[in-house]
Amino acid sequence: MQRIIIFSAAFRLGLLLLLSLVATAVVAQPFGWSKAATASTQRAAAKLLMGARALSLSIHIDGIEVMAMGAGVARPPSKLGPALAATADTPYPIASVSKQFTAAVILSLIEAGAITAANAPLALDTPLQDLFEKVPHWQSAGLRVRHLLTMSSRLPSYTSPPTPFPPGVRPDAPVNAFALLNVVRAYQPSKYAPVYSNTNYFLLAMLTQGLVVPSVGKTTTFESYLQSRILDPAGMTSSGVLGPAVPAHLAFPHTPSALTFHLPDWPKGAGSIFSTVRDLQRWNSSLFGGQILSAASLQSMLKGVQPMTGPVLPNTSYGMGWMIRPVGHYREYYHSGSLAGYSAMNMVVESTASLGRISIAILAAGDLSLEGLARQVVQQAIALGTN
Repeated sequence: MQRIIIFSAAFRLGLLLLLSLVATAVVAQPFGWSKAATASTQRAAAKLLMGARALSLSIHIDGIEVMAMGAGVARPPSKLGPALAATADTPYPIASVSKQFTAAVILSLIEAGAITAANAPLALDTPLQDLFEKVPHWQSAGLRVRHLLTMSSRLPSYTSPPTPFPPGVRPDAPVNAFALLNVVRAYQPSKYAPVYSNTNYFLLAMLTQGLVVPSVGKTTTFESYLQSRILDPAGMTSSGVLGPAVPAHLAFPHTPSALTFHLPDWPKGAGSIFSTVRDLQRWNSSLFGGQILSAASLQSMLKGVQPMTGPVLPNTSYGMGWMIRPVGHYREYYHSGSLAGYSAMNMVVESTASLGRISIAILAAGDLSLEGLARQVVQQAIALGTN
């Protein structure tokens, strides 16, 4: 299990000084960005770094990388080697940002004509009782695949009390996903309004196990399909699923919590992927560029269906793996993520004005809120692009 190190205030100050040592790549200065915007973003990142070990960030405007940076220490010195500075190519767990990829896996499987155990093609309206055994309560509630994708199943989140892990199992230890599925199958849909629930995306990953993909001619797994049909086509060579083969330079967690996560099987489609900010930009470009899904599937993914409640801004709804928020002449598509010791934000903003697509990826080793920094970048880009 990973050992937690809490840095002193003096050491954190030392991390901030690394901002002057880590190269910030400013590849181009297109319409909508400036050196002043880069400096402002660096200062905002420095403030966030006070509560983190490391932070990486990448900004693209209309497909052009205008800024990429890493700050802090991704891994402290240890018996495994010397300290590693964070860069734009440092991998981190991306936590709930993984849901974008899980949704893409399901939509891609539907497009590929995947066959279920009921010998029927997988579809958005496939009943969950055709995919999971012993769930008559889900059948009576009329739950279908689309309800999982859009956070509208009303199933409680298996990561929030009082829903239990298997008896005697700690969430920071390895948990067998199939043992956890046996617990989740007993969950009853709530009588109240749907809420954001990690259970939905855990189940989406689990339902892929054993599907037959005609073009492949055999059963598939979530991990193999994700790699071959999503990550590889997007050129995400520094991304994968957390497990025994995680990269040696994966950023180390930073958290005051007593929990970290060791080889976590249990997040599955809800949060088991690691990536870099530059790989997330490859993902954004490939997905929004129509290289991963058909136009119809992409439209379904990015259509807000379920109004979001809780700590989100007004007019935010959930599509499939993305939160959607219309703001004046532009629209935000984003997802944040957190796993003990890590934070993530991936945001794409499409403008109906002269400025086109703005894409921001931020990953951190620390328990942070990254939405403020992402929206600061958007506001700077829009202000510069419309003046």
